[in-house]
Amino acid sequence: MGPEATADFYMRIVRIYQNEFRAKYDRDYPPMLIFSAPIPDVVETVEDEGKIVSHLMDAARTLESSGADFIAIPCNTVHAFLDLIRSAVKIPVLSMVESAVDKISAEQGPVALLATTTTIRMGVYEEEFRKKRIGLIIPTESEQAILTEVIMDFLARSNQTTVRARLKGLIETLKLRGARAVLLACTELPLVVGPDLGIEIIDPTETLARCCVTLARA
Repeated sequence: MGPEATADFYMRIVRIYQNEFRAKYDRDYPPMLIFSAPIPDVVETVEDEGKIVSHLMDAARTLESSGADFIAIPCNTVHAFLDLIRSAVKIPVLSMVESAVDKISAEQGPVALLATTTTIRMGVYEEEFRKKRIGLIIPTESEQAILTEVIMDFLARSNQTTVRARLKGLIETLKLRGARAVLLACTELPLVVGPDLGIEIIDPTETLARCCVTLARA
C-alpha cells in the first residue's frame, strides 16, 4: 500500500536477512504473504471511509485465513483505522506508528512530520509523540500542498529529479523552522528522498521491517 512501497517493504526484510543473518538460500527466509489491497485514495482525502475500512478488514481476514501469524501494514495513513483492522482478526496487527515513535528520543526533537494530508488531518502520529513528550513540527498548509504534489508525482512516476529536488527544498524549509529530524511518515517518501540532506531521517518503513524480522525469527 501502494504496490511500490509494499515492494520496498518486502525488500527491506530480505536485505535485513541477507546483511545481518547471512541468508543465502530460499529456506533462510521466513514465509511471507503479500496482499495488495486496492483501496480508494487516502493521500489527499478519504474518499469513502466505510469502503476503505471494509477493504482493510477483508484483507486482514484473508491473510489470517491464509496462515499468517501476524500482519504488518506498510502504509502510515491507514493506521487511523488500526483498531478496526485489529478487531477483524485474532492475530496481532503491528503498528507502524508505535514502532517508529518508539525509536525516537526527546533529544531528537523537534521532529518534522512529512505525511499525507489525511495522516495529518486524522492525527495518526500526534498521540504517540505526546506520550513521549517529543516536539513535533507540522507542515503549514502551503508546505503540505507541496508535499502532496511530491507524493502524487512520485506515484505517477513524473520527473523524479524534480520530485527529489522539491522534497529536499521542503526539508530545508522545515530545518529553518527548527526541525532536528524528519519523520518520513508516508511509505512513498523513502523512495523519493535523496542522500546528504544534512538532517536525521527517521524511516517507519525500516522500523516496521525490523519489527517483522524480530517476530519472524522468534
